Amino acid sequence: MHRMKQLLWKLVLKIGRHDYSKEYEQINRAIGKNQLEELREERIKELLVHAYQNVPYYKKILREAGVVIRDQVDLTKFDQIPLLTKDIIRSNFESLTSHDLNTRRWYYKRTGGSTGEPVKFIHDDRYTKWKNAANKYYYSNVLGVDEDAVKKIILWGSEADLLRAKTGFKKKIMSYLRNTVVLNAFKMDEASMSSYVEKINSYKPYVIRGYSGALFELADYISRNSLTVHSPHLVISAAENLYEYMRRSISKTFQAPVYDFYGTREVGDIAGECQNGLMHQLPFNNFIEILDDRGQPATKGRVIVTNLHNYSFPFIRYEIGDLAELGPQTCDCKIPTPTLKELTGRVTDCLAAIDGSPVPSEFFIHFVGVTLNQGQIRQFQVVQKTRDEIEILFVPLGELPAQNRRDIETKIRLVMGESCRIVWKQVETIPKTKNGKYVYVKSLLSRERER
Repeated sequence: MHRMKQLLWKLVLKIGRHDYSKEYEQINRAIGKNQLEELREERIKELLVHAYQNVPYYKKILREAGVVIRDQVDLTKFDQIPLLTKDIIRSNFESLTSHDLNTRRWYYKRTGGSTGEPVKFIHDDRYTKWKNAANKYYYSNVLGVDEDAVKKIILWGSEADLLRAKTGFKKKIMSYLRNTVVLNAFKMDEASMSSYVEKINSYKPYVIRGYSGALFELADYISRNSLTVHSPHLVISAAENLYEYMRRSISKTFQAPVYDFYGTREVGDIAGECQNGLMHQLPFNNFIEILDDRGQPATKGRVIVTNLHNYSFPFIRYEIGDLAELGPQTCDCKIPTPTLKELTGRVTDCLAAIDGSPVPSEFFIHFVGVTLNQGQIRQFQVVQKTRDEIEILFVPLGELPAQNRRDIETKIRLVMGESCRIVWKQVETIPKTKNGKYVYVKSLLSRERER
Protein backbone atom coordinates (compact mmCIF):
# COMPACT_ATOMS: atom_id res chain seq x y z
CA MET A 1 0.00 0.00 0.00
CA HIS A 2 2.81 2.42 0.90
CA ARG A 3 4.52 1.69 -2.44
CA MET A 4 1.30 2.41 -4.33
CA LYS A 5 0.87 5.71 -2.46
CA GLN A 6 4.42 6.75 -3.34
CA LEU A 7 3.84 6.02 -7.03
CA LEU A 8 0.58 7.96 -7.02
CA TRP A 9 2.23 10.88 -5.22
CA LYS A 10 5.02 11.03 -7.80
CA LEU A 11 2.39 10.97 -10.55
CA VAL A 12 0.53 13.87 -8.90
CA LEU A 13 3.77 15.88 -8.75
CA LYS A 14 4.52 15.27 -12.43
CA ILE A 15 1.00 16.11 -13.57
CA GLY A 16 1.01 19.30 -11.51
CA ARG A 17 4.55 20.16 -12.68
CA HIS A 18 5.76 20.10 -9.07
CA ASP A 19 8.19 17.19 -9.40
CA TYR A 20 11.47 18.07 -7.65
CA SER A 21 13.38 14.83 -8.26
CA LYS A 22 15.76 16.53 -10.73
CA GLU A 23 16.61 19.23 -8.20
CA TYR A 24 17.25 16.61 -5.52
CA GLU A 25 19.48 14.68 -7.94
CA GLN A 26 21.45 17.87 -8.66
CA ILE A 27 22.10 18.28 -4.94
CA ASN A 28 23.35 14.73 -4.49
CA ARG A 29 25.43 14.89 -7.67
CA ALA A 30 27.15 18.09 -6.53
CA ILE A 31 27.82 16.60 -3.09
CA GLY A 32 29.14 13.37 -4.59
CA LYS A 33 31.62 15.31 -6.70
CA ASN A 34 32.54 17.75 -3.90
CA GLN A 35 31.11 20.55 -6.01
CA LEU A 36 28.75 22.27 -3.57
CA GLU A 37 30.78 25.50 -3.71
CA GLU A 38 30.73 25.45 -7.51
CA LEU A 39 26.98 24.81 -7.57
CA ARG A 40 26.29 27.67 -5.16
CA GLU A 41 28.57 30.10 -7.03
CA GLU A 42 26.96 29.19 -10.35
CA ARG A 43 23.47 29.70 -8.93
CA ILE A 44 24.39 33.07 -7.41
CA LYS A 45 25.81 34.31 -10.71
CA GLU A 46 22.73 33.16 -12.63
CA LEU A 47 20.46 34.86 -10.09
CA LEU A 48 22.39 38.13 -10.23
CA VAL A 49 22.32 38.25 -14.03
CA HIS A 50 18.59 37.54 -14.03
CA ALA A 51 17.96 40.22 -11.40
CA TYR A 52 20.06 42.73 -13.34
CA GLN A 53 18.18 42.06 -16.58
CA ASN A 54 14.63 41.71 -15.25
CA VAL A 55 14.19 43.35 -11.83
CA PRO A 56 14.22 47.20 -11.86
CA TYR A 57 15.28 47.55 -8.22
CA TYR A 58 18.31 45.30 -8.68
CA LYS A 59 19.35 46.69 -12.06
CA LYS A 60 20.20 49.98 -10.36
CA ILE A 61 21.59 48.41 -7.18
CA LEU A 62 23.84 45.87 -8.91
CA ARG A 63 25.17 48.40 -11.41
CA GLU A 64 26.04 50.92 -8.69
CA ALA A 65 27.74 48.21 -6.59
CA GLY A 66 29.80 47.11 -9.61
CA VAL A 67 28.60 43.52 -9.19
CA VAL A 68 27.12 43.13 -12.69
CA ILE A 69 28.58 44.98 -15.66
CA ARG A 70 27.41 44.03 -19.19
CA ASP A 71 26.02 40.76 -17.81
CA GLN A 72 29.40 39.84 -16.30
CA VAL A 73 29.34 39.10 -12.55
CA ASP A 74 32.08 40.10 -10.14
CA LEU A 75 31.42 38.08 -6.96
CA THR A 76 34.30 39.75 -5.14
CA LYS A 77 31.97 42.76 -4.82
CA PHE A 78 28.97 40.74 -3.63
CA ASP A 79 29.29 42.22 -0.14
CA GLN A 80 28.83 45.69 -1.66
CA ILE A 81 25.18 44.94 -2.44
CA PRO A 82 23.02 46.88 0.07
CA LEU A 83 21.01 44.71 2.44
CA LEU A 84 17.37 44.06 1.60
CA THR A 85 14.99 44.78 4.50
CA LYS A 86 11.28 44.39 5.15
CA ASP A 87 10.82 48.16 4.88
CA ILE A 88 12.48 48.17 1.45
CA ILE A 89 10.18 45.36 0.30
CA ARG A 90 7.10 47.22 1.52
CA SER A 91 8.18 50.40 -0.27
CA ASN A 92 9.44 48.80 -3.50
CA PHE A 93 7.18 45.81 -4.15
CA GLU A 94 6.59 46.61 -7.83
CA SER A 95 10.23 47.33 -8.65
CA LEU A 96 11.32 44.13 -6.85
CA THR A 97 9.02 42.03 -9.05
CA SER A 98 10.58 40.44 -12.12
CA HIS A 99 9.43 41.69 -15.54
CA ASP A 100 9.18 38.10 -16.83
CA LEU A 101 6.60 37.13 -14.20
CA ASN A 102 4.08 36.07 -16.87
CA THR A 103 6.46 33.31 -18.02
CA ARG A 104 6.34 31.65 -14.58
CA ARG A 105 3.79 29.97 -12.34
CA TRP A 106 3.79 32.31 -9.39
CA TYR A 107 1.71 33.16 -6.32
CA TYR A 108 1.52 35.84 -3.63
CA LYS A 109 2.76 35.15 -0.12
CA ARG A 110 2.86 37.11 3.13
CA THR A 111 4.80 36.88 6.35
CA GLY A 112 2.76 36.34 9.49
CA GLY A 113 3.54 39.80 10.82
CA SER A 114 4.87 38.62 14.19
CA THR A 115 7.34 41.52 14.27
CA GLY A 116 5.06 44.21 12.92
CA GLU A 117 3.27 44.86 9.61
CA PRO A 118 3.10 41.76 7.35
CA VAL A 119 5.28 41.74 4.23
CA LYS A 120 3.87 40.74 0.82
CA PHE A 121 6.10 39.00 -1.74
CA ILE A 122 6.01 36.40 -4.52
CA HIS A 123 7.07 32.76 -4.83
CA ASP A 124 7.16 30.63 -7.97
CA ASP A 125 7.40 26.97 -8.98
CA ARG A 126 11.18 27.03 -9.32
CA TYR A 127 11.49 28.28 -5.74
CA THR A 128 9.05 25.64 -4.49
CA LYS A 129 10.81 22.76 -6.22
CA TRP A 130 14.17 23.68 -4.70
CA LYS A 131 12.58 24.24 -1.30
CA ASN A 132 11.04 20.76 -1.45
CA ALA A 133 14.33 19.26 -2.66
CA ALA A 134 16.16 20.87 0.27
CA ASN A 135 13.53 19.52 2.65
CA LYS A 136 13.93 16.03 1.18
CA TYR A 137 17.71 16.30 1.58
CA TYR A 138 17.26 17.10 5.26
CA TYR A 139 14.91 14.18 5.87
CA SER A 140 16.78 11.63 3.75
CA ASN A 141 20.44 12.61 4.04
CA VAL A 142 20.62 14.22 7.49
CA LEU A 143 17.96 12.29 9.43
CA GLY A 144 17.96 9.09 7.37
CA VAL A 145 14.17 9.14 6.97
CA ASP A 146 12.17 8.48 3.78
CA GLU A 147 9.73 11.35 4.19
CA ASP A 148 7.22 10.08 1.64
CA ALA A 149 7.12 6.54 3.05
CA VAL A 150 6.76 7.07 6.81
CA LYS A 151 3.70 8.20 8.74
CA LYS A 152 3.82 11.84 9.81
CA ILE A 153 1.73 14.08 12.01
CA ILE A 154 2.19 17.80 11.36
CA LEU A 155 1.14 20.28 14.06
CA TRP A 156 1.01 23.45 11.99
CA GLY A 157 -0.82 26.76 11.75
CA SER A 158 -3.72 26.86 9.34
CA GLU A 159 -5.91 29.96 9.40
CA ALA A 160 -7.95 28.63 6.48
CA ASP A 161 -8.71 25.36 8.29
CA LEU A 162 -9.65 27.31 11.40
CA LEU A 163 -12.24 29.30 9.45
CA ARG A 164 -13.58 26.27 7.57
CA ALA A 165 -15.56 23.61 9.36
CA LYS A 166 -14.03 20.81 7.28
CA THR A 167 -10.81 20.08 5.45
CA GLY A 168 -11.14 20.24 1.65
CA PHE A 169 -11.25 17.04 -0.43
CA LYS A 170 -8.06 17.91 -2.33
CA LYS A 171 -6.13 18.42 0.92
CA LYS A 172 -7.41 15.12 2.26
CA ILE A 173 -6.20 13.26 -0.83
CA MET A 174 -2.79 14.97 -0.72
CA SER A 175 -2.39 14.16 2.97
CA TYR A 176 -3.41 10.54 2.36
CA LEU A 177 -0.87 10.08 -0.43
CA ARG A 178 1.88 11.58 1.74
CA ASN A 179 0.96 9.52 4.83
CA THR A 180 0.36 12.79 6.64
CA VAL A 181 -2.16 13.91 9.24
CA VAL A 182 -2.29 17.68 9.85
CA LEU A 183 -3.34 19.01 13.25
CA ASN A 184 -4.16 22.70 13.57
CA ALA A 185 -1.71 24.61 15.78
CA PHE A 186 -4.18 27.50 15.80
CA LYS A 187 -6.57 25.40 17.89
CA MET A 188 -4.75 24.51 21.10
CA ASP A 189 -7.63 24.52 23.56
CA GLU A 190 -7.85 21.50 25.88
CA ALA A 191 -10.60 19.78 23.87
CA SER A 192 -8.54 20.06 20.68
CA MET A 193 -5.36 18.85 22.38
CA SER A 194 -7.26 15.86 23.80
CA SER A 195 -8.31 14.92 20.26
CA TYR A 196 -4.73 15.41 19.05
CA VAL A 197 -3.45 12.91 21.62
CA GLU A 198 -6.11 10.43 20.49
CA LYS A 199 -5.06 10.92 16.86
CA ILE A 200 -1.37 10.44 17.68
CA ASN A 201 -2.15 7.24 19.59
CA SER A 202 -4.34 5.81 16.83
CA TYR A 203 -2.20 6.87 13.85
CA LYS A 204 1.17 6.04 15.50
CA PRO A 205 3.34 8.39 13.41
CA TYR A 206 7.04 7.79 12.78
CA VAL A 207 7.63 11.57 12.75
CA ILE A 208 5.87 14.42 14.53
CA ARG A 209 6.70 17.88 13.19
CA GLY A 210 5.33 21.20 14.31
CA TYR A 211 5.65 24.71 15.66
CA SER A 212 8.03 24.70 18.63
CA GLY A 213 5.50 26.49 20.82
CA ALA A 214 2.61 24.21 19.84
CA LEU A 215 4.70 21.07 20.43
CA PHE A 216 5.71 22.37 23.84
CA GLU A 217 2.12 23.28 24.70
CA LEU A 218 0.90 19.81 23.68
CA ALA A 219 3.70 18.14 25.66
CA ASP A 220 2.80 20.25 28.69
CA TYR A 221 -0.87 19.27 28.36
CA ILE A 222 0.03 15.56 28.16
CA SER A 223 2.33 15.82 31.17
CA ARG A 224 -0.10 17.81 33.34
CA ASN A 225 -2.86 15.31 32.69
CA SER A 226 -0.62 12.22 33.06
CA LEU A 227 -1.70 10.95 29.64
CA THR A 228 -0.14 8.10 27.71
CA VAL A 229 1.06 9.06 24.25
CA HIS A 230 2.66 7.16 21.37
CA SER A 231 6.42 7.71 21.03
CA PRO A 232 7.46 8.61 17.48
CA HIS A 233 10.92 7.83 16.13
CA LEU A 234 11.72 11.56 16.19
CA VAL A 235 10.19 15.01 16.61
CA ILE A 236 11.06 17.99 14.38
CA SER A 237 10.57 21.46 15.83
CA ALA A 238 10.27 24.37 13.40
CA ALA A 239 9.00 27.90 12.73
CA GLU A 240 9.88 29.30 16.18
CA ASN A 241 12.85 29.38 18.54
CA LEU A 242 13.32 26.06 20.33
CA TYR A 243 14.54 26.88 23.82
CA GLU A 244 16.32 24.23 25.85
CA TYR A 245 13.58 23.86 28.45
CA MET A 246 11.08 23.33 25.62
CA ARG A 247 13.28 20.68 24.00
CA ARG A 248 13.61 18.80 27.31
CA SER A 249 9.86 18.84 27.90
CA ILE A 250 8.96 17.70 24.36
CA SER A 251 11.62 14.96 24.37
CA LYS A 252 10.63 13.68 27.82
CA THR A 253 6.92 13.60 27.02
CA PHE A 254 7.22 11.88 23.64
CA GLN A 255 10.26 9.79 24.63
CA ALA A 256 11.97 10.76 21.38
CA PRO A 257 14.85 12.96 20.21
CA VAL A 258 13.91 16.48 19.13
CA TYR A 259 15.55 18.07 16.07
CA ASP A 260 15.42 21.78 15.37
CA PHE A 261 14.72 23.01 11.83
CA TYR A 262 15.32 26.56 10.63
CA GLY A 263 13.50 28.29 7.82
CA THR A 264 11.35 31.34 7.11
CA ARG A 265 8.25 32.10 5.08
CA GLU A 266 10.23 34.39 2.78
CA VAL A 267 13.20 32.19 1.82
CA GLY A 268 12.21 28.68 2.87
CA ASP A 269 14.56 26.03 4.25
CA ILE A 270 17.83 27.35 5.70
CA ALA A 271 19.29 24.73 8.07
CA GLY A 272 18.41 21.59 10.01
CA GLU A 273 19.84 19.92 13.10
CA CYS A 274 21.78 16.66 12.92
CA GLN A 275 22.29 13.99 15.60
CA ASN A 276 25.32 15.89 16.89
CA GLY A 277 23.25 18.97 17.68
CA LEU A 278 24.63 21.19 14.91
CA MET A 279 22.40 23.00 12.41
CA HIS A 280 23.53 22.04 8.91
CA GLN A 281 23.07 24.78 6.36
CA LEU A 282 21.31 23.91 3.09
CA PRO A 283 23.61 25.96 0.82
CA PHE A 284 22.06 24.67 -2.40
CA ASN A 285 18.86 26.49 -1.41
CA ASN A 286 20.06 29.58 0.49
CA PHE A 287 23.41 31.33 0.85
CA ILE A 288 23.96 32.53 4.42
CA GLU A 289 26.10 35.39 5.71
CA ILE A 290 26.58 36.36 9.36
CA LEU A 291 27.31 40.06 9.90
CA ASP A 292 28.12 42.15 12.96
CA ASP A 293 26.51 45.51 13.77
CA ARG A 294 28.95 47.26 11.39
CA GLY A 295 27.95 45.02 8.50
CA GLN A 296 31.21 43.08 8.57
CA PRO A 297 31.51 39.25 8.40
CA ALA A 298 31.41 37.74 11.89
CA THR A 299 31.07 34.39 13.62
CA LYS A 300 28.07 35.64 15.61
CA GLY A 301 25.58 38.24 14.51
CA ARG A 302 22.73 39.03 12.12
CA VAL A 303 21.59 36.42 9.60
CA ILE A 304 21.65 37.60 5.98
CA VAL A 305 20.14 35.25 3.38
CA THR A 306 20.22 35.09 -0.40
CA ASN A 307 17.69 32.67 -1.82
CA LEU A 308 19.16 31.10 -4.95
CA HIS A 309 15.98 30.13 -6.78
CA ASN A 310 13.21 32.72 -6.46
CA TYR A 311 13.47 34.49 -9.82
CA SER A 312 10.02 36.07 -9.61
CA PHE A 313 10.88 38.16 -6.55
CA PRO A 314 14.58 37.82 -5.71
CA PHE A 315 15.71 37.96 -2.09
CA ILE A 316 19.35 39.04 -2.35
CA ARG A 317 21.22 39.74 0.90
CA TYR A 318 17.95 39.79 2.82
CA GLU A 319 18.12 40.63 6.53
CA ILE A 320 15.51 38.30 8.00
CA GLY A 321 15.83 39.68 11.53
CA ASP A 322 17.43 36.64 13.18
CA LEU A 323 20.65 36.26 15.16
CA ALA A 324 22.91 33.21 14.88
CA GLU A 325 26.40 31.89 15.48
CA LEU A 326 28.45 30.04 12.87
CA GLY A 327 29.50 26.49 13.72
CA PRO A 328 32.36 24.36 12.37
CA GLN A 329 32.71 23.76 8.64
CA THR A 330 32.71 19.98 9.15
CA CYS A 331 30.79 17.61 11.43
CA ASP A 332 31.30 14.02 12.57
CA CYS A 333 27.91 13.11 11.09
CA LYS A 334 29.61 13.37 7.65
CA ILE A 335 27.02 15.77 6.19
CA PRO A 336 29.30 17.96 4.03
CA THR A 337 27.67 21.34 4.59
CA PRO A 338 28.74 24.18 6.91
CA THR A 339 26.90 24.51 10.19
CA LEU A 340 25.26 26.98 12.51
CA LYS A 341 26.19 26.43 16.13
CA GLU A 342 23.38 28.39 17.66
CA LEU A 343 20.27 30.34 16.73
CA THR A 344 20.07 33.10 19.30
CA GLY A 345 16.71 34.68 18.53
CA ARG A 346 15.37 37.63 16.62
CA VAL A 347 16.89 41.09 16.47
CA THR A 348 13.52 42.51 17.56
CA ASP A 349 13.48 40.18 20.60
CA CYS A 350 16.41 42.02 22.15
CA LEU A 351 15.34 44.37 24.92
CA ALA A 352 17.17 47.55 25.86
CA ALA A 353 18.52 48.20 29.34
CA ILE A 354 17.95 51.61 30.93
CA ASP A 355 21.46 52.64 29.83
CA GLY A 356 20.66 51.58 26.24
CA SER A 357 22.72 48.38 26.14
CA PRO A 358 21.05 45.37 24.43
CA VAL A 359 19.74 42.47 26.54
CA PRO A 360 19.14 39.18 24.63
CA SER A 361 15.75 37.53 24.95
CA GLU A 362 17.43 34.33 26.17
CA PHE A 363 18.15 36.01 29.51
CA PHE A 364 14.43 36.32 30.23
CA ILE A 365 13.59 32.94 28.71
CA HIS A 366 16.05 31.29 31.08
CA PHE A 367 14.99 32.88 34.34
CA VAL A 368 11.25 32.78 33.76
CA GLY A 369 11.58 29.38 32.06
CA VAL A 370 13.29 27.91 35.10
CA THR A 371 10.31 28.95 37.19
CA LEU A 372 7.99 27.50 34.55
CA ASN A 373 9.78 24.16 34.79
CA GLN A 374 9.04 24.08 38.51
CA GLY A 375 5.39 23.70 37.63
CA GLN A 376 4.08 27.10 38.71
CA ILE A 377 3.59 28.84 35.36
CA ARG A 378 1.96 27.37 32.28
CA GLN A 379 2.65 30.21 29.82
CA PHE A 380 4.43 33.54 29.97
CA GLN A 381 5.40 36.57 27.94
CA VAL A 382 7.89 39.30 28.82
CA VAL A 383 7.08 42.71 27.30
CA GLN A 384 9.25 45.83 27.43
CA LYS A 385 6.75 48.69 27.38
CA THR A 386 9.20 51.53 28.00
CA ARG A 387 12.94 51.79 28.63
CA ASP A 388 12.37 51.42 32.39
CA GLU A 389 9.30 49.14 32.55
CA ILE A 390 8.98 45.38 32.05
CA GLU A 391 5.63 43.60 32.11
CA ILE A 392 5.47 39.83 32.74
CA LEU A 393 2.22 38.22 31.61
CA PHE A 394 1.73 34.73 33.03
CA VAL A 395 -0.84 31.93 33.10
CA PRO A 396 -0.45 30.16 36.46
CA LEU A 397 -0.71 26.44 37.16
CA GLY A 398 -0.53 27.05 40.87
CA GLU A 399 0.40 29.78 43.28
CA LEU A 400 3.60 31.59 42.33
CA PRO A 401 5.55 32.07 45.59
CA ALA A 402 6.53 35.64 46.43
CA GLN A 403 10.16 34.56 46.82
CA ASN A 404 10.24 33.28 43.24
CA ARG A 405 8.96 36.63 42.01
CA ARG A 406 11.57 38.49 44.05
CA ASP A 407 14.38 36.27 42.71
CA ILE A 408 13.31 36.90 39.12
CA GLU A 409 12.95 40.63 39.71
CA THR A 410 16.42 40.82 41.28
CA LYS A 411 18.03 39.10 38.29
CA ILE A 412 16.14 41.28 35.81
CA ARG A 413 17.22 44.49 37.54
CA LEU A 414 20.85 43.33 37.49
CA VAL A 415 20.84 43.58 33.70
CA MET A 416 18.09 46.12 33.02
CA GLY A 417 19.00 48.60 35.75
CA GLU A 418 18.11 48.96 39.41
CA SER A 419 15.30 51.44 38.72
CA CYS A 420 13.53 49.10 36.27
CA ARG A 421 9.86 48.72 37.15
CA ILE A 422 8.56 45.13 36.88
CA VAL A 423 4.82 44.54 36.59
CA TRP A 424 3.35 41.04 36.99
CA LYS A 425 0.05 40.48 35.21
CA GLN A 426 -1.87 37.24 35.67
CA VAL A 427 -3.95 36.37 32.58
CA GLU A 428 -6.08 33.47 31.39
CA THR A 429 -4.17 33.02 28.14
CA ILE A 430 -1.23 34.47 26.21
CA PRO A 431 -2.35 35.64 22.75
CA LYS A 432 -0.60 34.15 19.74
CA THR A 433 0.42 36.00 16.60
CA LYS A 434 -1.78 35.82 13.51
CA ASN A 435 0.24 32.85 12.24
CA GLY A 436 -0.35 30.85 15.40
CA LYS A 437 3.00 31.34 17.13
CA TYR A 438 3.94 32.42 20.62
CA VAL A 439 6.23 35.38 21.19
CA TYR A 440 7.89 34.81 24.56
CA VAL A 441 9.80 38.08 24.68
CA LYS A 442 9.00 41.27 22.80
CA SER A 443 9.99 44.89 22.92
CA LEU A 444 7.51 47.58 21.99
CA LEU A 445 10.55 49.84 21.52
CA SER A 446 12.07 47.63 18.82
CA ARG A 447 8.66 47.11 17.26
CA GLU A 448 8.39 50.83 16.68
CA ARG A 449 11.79 50.75 14.97
CA GLU A 450 10.63 47.86 12.75
CA ARG A 451 7.69 49.86 11.49
